[in-house]
Amino acid sequence: MISNLIAAIKTQVETATSFSELGLVIGPENNAKLLSRDRYGVLPGEASQVEGSIRYYTIDQVFTVSLMTDYVKLKSDDTGKRTATNTLFDKGLDVYEQVLKTKAGLPNSVMNVKGLTISEPLYFANEDTVLINVSFILTYRKPI
Repeated sequence: MISNLIAAIKTQVETATSFSELGLVIGPENNAKLLSRDRYGVLPGEASQVEGSIRYYTIDQVFTVSLMTDYVKLKSDDTGKRTATNTLFDKGLDVYEQVLKTKAGLPNSVMNVKGLTISEPLYFANEDTVLINVSFILTYRKPI
């Protein structure tokens, strides 16, 4: 089930952003700069059972989409850094809207999408890259 949810979320992220998947989703700061421009990763998080129907059990689970890009670092100002950050926040909202609109691409299993949070941006100075994490809760059901 989790693999299907992640695959469906990846499709929604690619539709919303045109980004490519990160090589290193766990530890994204370890990706080379050449592999950081317009990239994403999806990781499942905490899950808990919630009230559901008799033939299914229902789960609320957090999923996190990491969005990463690089920018041109200038000594005179931080325009590139701010522009890249703002773009990632816009893309994060686009991802959430796409997942919400399509129920993560699995409308027969996903009942609800809720609880959007977007992290503070993380800047990797040595690589001139920025990353944000977009998290949301999927309520889905699994047959018994």
